[in-house]
Amino acid sequence: MGRRAAASQGMRCQAVQAENVTVLEGGTAQISCRLQNYDGSIVVIQNPAGRRSSSMAPGNGPLHPALVRIALSNVSVWDEGGYFCQLYTDDTHHQVATLSVSVPPDVPQVEARAQPVEGAEVELTCASSRSKPPATLRWFRDRHEIPGALSQQENGKTVSLRSTVRFPVDRRDDGALLSCEASHPALGGLRRVRHYRLDVHFAPTVHIEPPASILREGDSLTLTCSVTGNPLPRAVQWSRVNGSLPEKVEVSGSTLMVSRLSRAHNGTYLCQAHNLYGRAADHYTLLVYDPGAVVETHSAVPFAVIGGILALLVFAVICALIVTTWCSLRQKGSYLTHEASGLDEHGEVQEAFLNDGDVREGNKEYLLSRSRTPISLFAYCRQSKMPGVTVKDVNQQEFVCALSAFLKKSGKLKVPDWVDTVKLAKHKELAPCDENWFYTRAASTVRHLYLRGAWARGSKNVARKVLQALEGLKMVEKDPNGGRKLTPQGQRDLDRIAGQVAAASKKQ
Repeated sequence: MGRRAAASQGMRCQAVQAENVTVLEGGTAQISCRLQNYDGSIVVIQNPAGRRSSSMAPGNGPLHPALVRIALSNVSVWDEGGYFCQLYTDDTHHQVATLSVSVPPDVPQVEARAQPVEGAEVELTCASSRSKPPATLRWFRDRHEIPGALSQQENGKTVSLRSTVRFPVDRRDDGALLSCEASHPALGGLRRVRHYRLDVHFAPTVHIEPPASILREGDSLTLTCSVTGNPLPRAVQWSRVNGSLPEKVEVSGSTLMVSRLSRAHNGTYLCQAHNLYGRAADHYTLLVYDPGAVVETHSAVPFAVIGGILALLVFAVICALIVTTWCSLRQKGSYLTHEASGLDEHGEVQEAFLNDGDVREGNKEYLLSRSRTPISLFAYCRQSKMPGVTVKDVNQQEFVCALSAFLKKSGKLKVPDWVDTVKLAKHKELAPCDENWFYTRAASTVRHLYLRGAWARGSKNVARKVLQALEGLKMVEKDPNGGRKLTPQGQRDLDRIAGQVAAASKKQ
């Protein structure tokens, strides 16, 4: 039995398994080899490059699994490569464990190619000296990404990166903050950021703050010269045009002071400043008045603003006059017809608005409605009366009679047959006894077109025949907005007849 067991153990094959390792530069790498059916033979873990010493593992006893491990501290990229796990028995067994070293980037460096100057183009470069695998560089300004030109260079087993951006600058860009971010798989979700604040140089600007009140003899004066620029001018120069500074004038940096003013201080004072990029100046004219002098003060509102307001007012008045004239010349109505066959028993005639439509069979009645006009300047203009007597100024019955006689006398108004005007249907209508009924209906209709109307109901065919007859006389025309309205000629004829009625009433 013992011989059989020994033979069985000799037949079992020993196996070697190696594990790959990835570690950050400067860290510690654990390279392991697993042994199956280990019989205590010699095991060596070795880097073929010879940069690390070999390691030998003692046996753990026959036929037991074993784990052989070597620890490499302060790993660098030069430790990368394959590590052989070799088992020396009658037959040599080996496996290769690959060591990979990842190099995260340092905080990138930002530098400007030249000093940024207003009106020129600035060039900024963000550099990452070494990383493995290559890092990603991105530019940002006010949380908005700026595209940059990327270049890279291999330095042995690592890579150096450079990202460059170019853009024009002015004084408003001075102090703007830009950021260059470096991201890398070894950093996880973190980023290494370098901030850069723009330092834009520009020429100075100068402004003198004038006093708010009138200056008289004996008053004090303080003028402050506000200066901006980058770099800021070192000195501010005060002077007086066409002369030197008067006595008792004190200058302290950007401030000019006079403790007690006199007429001798009158003049134009100049403040100047300069730097490497330009020169600027501002002036103030000092006028000192006598203590008892009466000085006319001017409004703080600029004359341009006052002139603009006056121009708008004049324009509004002209527009109002134009609209008023247009409204007064416009015809007095846009209603089509009304429901009236003459005067009703109460002496009132209802006015109406009739939609023109196709003729249909039957004695149909249609709702006549007043057009709705919004209250506006145009509505007010329509209510204004032209000079002289109008239809509104005379008696209703007298005007209808006079207009009816005028229409009949003209001979141009064709009276239709009653059977052509009213069709018999459910509700029958008898022909009127008055032979002048059609002239009266036409006169009443055109009068109420002049006056505008209210609600009423009317026979379609009668109203339509009346409108057609009036249209033939050029007193009524079609309205582009729908329906019919008075013509200017019709309005003048109505006002003329109204004047004749008024004149006849006065003679009586």
